[in-house]
Amino acid sequence: GVKHRLMDGVIVTHEAPRRLTCRYFDKAMSVVVDFQLEPLDGGTRARHRIEITPQSLMARMTAAMIHAKADEQAREALRNLERLLARRVAA
Repeated sequence: GVKHRLMDGVIVTHEAPRRLTCRYFDKAMSVVVDFQLEPLDGGTRARHRIEITPQSLMARMTAAMIHAKADEQAREALRNLERLLARRVAA
């Protein structure tokens, strides 16, 4: 099953409507997630960057798996955003 964890977080950068950067942290790791939106050929290009810094031995040992899961989650979030925006434009 899917495991969830609670992390504290702060908004590092908020430049609406172009950029949002958040930093999340707990004892095991620090995670920076950066989303950037820019106009492109009549649409919008969405870019994301994830930086994961392991803080514990266990997190360092599983870093590759953590990176893959975080990337998958960010891509899904962007797909969901794209679907929501498409519905809003169609309405």
